[in-house]
Amino acid sequence: MKPKLRLTQVHEVQDLSPHMRRIVLRGDDLKDFPIGQESAHVKVVVPQPGETKPKLEFGLGAKKSMRSYTVHSFDAEQHRLTIDFSVNNHSGIVADWAAQARHGDYLGLYIRFDTRKQRLISMKPKLRLTQVHEVQDLGPHMRRIVLRGDDLKDFPVGQESAHVKVIVPPPGETKPKLAFSFGAKKWIRSYTVRAFDSEQHWLTIDFSVNNHSGVVADWAVQAKPGDYLGIGGPGPVKHTDFAADWHLIVGDFSALPALAATVEKLPKSAKGYVLAQVPTVEDRQQIDVPPHLHFQWIVNPDVLRNELLQHVQQIDWMDGQPAIFIAGEASQVKAIHGYVESQPGYQKDKTYASAYWQA
Repeated sequence: MKPKLRLTQVHEVQDLSPHMRRIVLRGDDLKDFPIGQESAHVKVVVPQPGETKPKLEFGLGAKKSMRSYTVHSFDAEQHRLTIDFSVNNHSGIVADWAAQARHGDYLGLYIRFDTRKQRLISMKPKLRLTQVHEVQDLGPHMRRIVLRGDDLKDFPVGQESAHVKVIVPPPGETKPKLAFSFGAKKWIRSYTVRAFDSEQHWLTIDFSVNNHSGVVADWAVQAKPGDYLGIGGPGPVKHTDFAADWHLIVGDFSALPALAATVEKLPKSAKGYVLAQVPTVEDRQQIDVPPHLHFQWIVNPDVLRNELLQHVQQIDWMDGQPAIFIAGEASQVKAIHGYVESQPGYQKDKTYASAYWQA
């Protein structure tokens, strides 16, 4: 499991949207890059100011040139590694490099590989301590909480719509226990990265509230500036292909943060359908939707009635292969998935279907 530093060069640059740039890397150092590691994290190392090649070392001050990013894909035959970079919406040493990157530019990669488990190892599983910076009620059942803290300085950019583990303090305590030890899981739940400001080190998460009880939901209802919250992760971005022929994005209220973040990451040229279910009219939110995407709010107070399926069955299926996102109640997701997989152009590898809760 020896850590390996690899020198690569930019092979191709593609702008997926105004704020997302896909960069394909090549190089002999990628010949032994492990396959099947899509969605895993690597450390990217940019050249220091005034230099063309990165310093492939872990000397004093080297970390300032490194950030964590997600493996989008790897072509083992061509030895080409693809990474998507969030650009033009924040400044940072890697984001600035990516915004200017061109064919032939150098980029370093640092990975550790577990040969026994055949997977990449994160540099150091990081649990972060944050504090509430701001609280905003988006509607009667959704509360937006902006978190801040020095531990967010190296939080990876471009992970909107990915999940993180949030860790609340145990009863009677003010700070969470930043560990995955025995008994700790009862204070941990998965939530979606709604936004991240890498300049201010602000992480935004939307919490469903006032419609159920739970350790995290109850914490969110009472949260105020200064309160502590633990963060673990993030995991991978869920949507399978932001440059797909078209998109079908379907989610109930539990999936609204992931749905909204996914929609806002799509390129302006994206087309397709978005079906977002909310319990009341007041729960609708302001979402930045690409102009060619058909967005529909479905107000359904009966969470046990699969109204989303009825609307999916009524859409006009487009030509080409869609990237599909389905999330919500388990049985309803299964029914919707069962319908779409029988439609023309359906591809399993372009589909994300996940049960966020079970009735």
